Formats: sequence, C-alpha cells, structure tokens
Amino acid sequence: MVEGAMGQYRQLRQTPAPSIFGVDTGPPHEGDTGQGVVLHTTLGPIKAILHQSAQGGARAVLWAGGARGGYAGPAEGVFAHLAEAFLPQGLTSLRLHYRHPGVYVESVLDVWTCGPGLSS
Repeated sequence: MVEGAMGQYRQLRQTPAPSIFGVDTGPPHEGDTGQGVVLHTTLGPIKAILHQSAQGGARAVLWAGGARGGYAGPAEGVFAHLAEAFLPQGLTSLRLHYRHPGVYVESVLDVWTCGPGLSS
C-alpha cells in the first residue's frame, strides 16, 4: 500500500518484470526509413522502427515520443532524421511506438522493456 493524497491508501499495480520473447521484422511502418520490427513481449506486442548501424557495437539510442506515441517524435520527425544521421557514427537507433499511447504507466513499461534489448 502507498499513502496518497490526504492520507488515503491505494494498492500499487503488481506487474512482473516484462521481457521480450520474440521479434518479427518487415518493411518500416508508415513508409518510413529503417526496418520495421514487432517486439513480442510479456505485456503484448510493441511496434518499432530499427536503424541498425553497419558498424555494430554496443552503443544505441532508444527514441520514445510524447504521450501520443508514434515514431516521428517532435519537430516534424526529428527522431527519424537523427537516427539516420547517427548511423555513420556507429549508433543503432530504435524508434518506439507505445502499446497504449496516453497511458503513462504502460508507456514507461514499454520503454523499460525495450531499453535492455538494444544491447543484445
């Protein structure tokens, strides 16, 4: 139990640690650059666009948009532009689309699930 406003208590959601158990690839979503991926997780499928660096390496960027989700990010698609610009520097990028845009807790869980997967 967690104490809330004015001394009221509420039950915290108990969620097992989410994990990725499969990945499907295909053309990019929305006719975009990169490779379309669907990450199959214990929370449900998460759609994303992967920009894989040819240099490999352990450096990566996870792009997560605002409350409405989507792949583009702010400023007329800055995530896609930066993901492509970072490729020659050896940075792989994953542009994430939330399973439930606008639902803060679920969006945070999506980021939490996908972040460690970039290093594998």
